[in-house]
Amino acid sequence: MDLEAEPKFAHRSLPDQLVDEILRLIEADDLVPGDRLPSVKALADRFSVGAPTVRETLKKLELTGLIEVRHGSGTYLRNSVGRLVMSNPYTTEVRRESIMDLLEARLHIEPILAGLAATRAGDDDLSRMAALLDRAAMYLGGRPGDDERLNRTNMEFHIVIARSTRNEVFSQMLLSLVEVHLREQLTVQVLNDDRHGDHLEHVAIFEAIRDRDEERARALMHAHLAGVRSAVQLRLDQDPSKDKEP
Repeated sequence: MDLEAEPKFAHRSLPDQLVDEILRLIEADDLVPGDRLPSVKALADRFSVGAPTVRETLKKLELTGLIEVRHGSGTYLRNSVGRLVMSNPYTTEVRRESIMDLLEARLHIEPILAGLAATRAGDDDLSRMAALLDRAAMYLGGRPGDDERLNRTNMEFHIVIARSTRNEVFSQMLLSLVEVHLREQLTVQVLNDDRHGDHLEHVAIFEAIRDRDEERARALMHAHLAGVRSAVQLRLDQDPSKDKEP
């Protein structure tokens, strides 16, 4: 199927179109968690798109928790399609209320997750967190495209924390918040405008989790998100024109 020739999807990005096709492929082939998906080249050939488009699409699906990309091995189904909550591709604007609601929800949920992670995270979880922090450090310069890459990496860091709790309900709650509100989250990052400070707070949270300090991990996550919420609220109050998608 040539996605570029599909007029009914003309108002959607190519990766968003490809998300739909890959979900249909998973269902049609009766893939279950643990099964391997076709290679990037096979997917590119099947849907007549470039390999970079496939990789971008797989990154979107990995962010939702549906798949896991294992470098050097392949792409594997992590959860069933029926549990996936995808973002609304027709959303055209970001509202002030949505931004603040998202931050309020995260402020109530994520400190609990950080505390649990400090008691339950395995060595693999800690290694992934450390790797994501290293990757995030590469995107602190503010070059073109860095904000989007940094936002994606930072949210993957928060998602790994959620997964390391070994509580599927908590994990799905955060995954849903992240995926449904991707645009709000990118707006939060732009309004907060403190890449280096944000990164240092992530490092401190990781160190508390690594040290198995449940109380410190919980307190640091709460302080981190409360600070972000205050900074964003201040920016919105100072300049209402920033109440829009970046």
